[in-house]
Amino acid sequence: MNSCSRTLAAYGALALLLAGLGAAALFATQSRLDRLQQQRQQMAAELMHAEQRLQSLRREAGEIDLRVAKYRALAARGILAEENRLDWVEALNGAALAAGAENLRYSFAARRQWDRTGEVLAHASLVTLDAQVLHEERFLRFLRAVAAEMKPYVSIRACSLARADSRRPDAGLRTRCTLALITLTDPHAGKPTP
Repeated sequence: MNSCSRTLAAYGALALLLAGLGAAALFATQSRLDRLQQQRQQMAAELMHAEQRLQSLRREAGEIDLRVAKYRALAARGILAEENRLDWVEALNGAALAAGAENLRYSFAARRQWDRTGEVLAHASLVTLDAQVLHEERFLRFLRAVAAEMKPYVSIRACSLARADSRRPDAGLRTRCTLALITLTDPHAGKPTP
């Protein structure tokens, strides 16, 4: 072998070595790129999961905000309270006065549990109202005034109207209504939280 062939052989060996190193570097780079793409896909999946969870939490927070607003509105109205019949009597008298109803008489039945959802206890107290009004419009005004003046939720169960004196058309109407006054209480009020 002459020196030119040795030089060519050395260059050939060097070229093979460099090609091998290049291939190894390419393989290592491709392997690293594959791992990075897998990590990127995993991170994208985790990000999507986190965004879905965030949307779910935002929806839940919105629902909680709505429930809190409803709760506060009910509390402000006085529906979320123990019954206070003295206040109810004053409200009934105020409604009768505002609507022009006369000879108001009322009787309250015993309070009874109406519904238990787990979140609240609903109680209903039936009240029978008897009054005299000049005409039907005053009767409707009286019912609206009762609903506006009363703190509990007012559910009209039955009403009847009759002429106070069938011989005198100007004598007005006798009214009789049965209402359910509904209050809500927290079944856990006063209990220590675990």
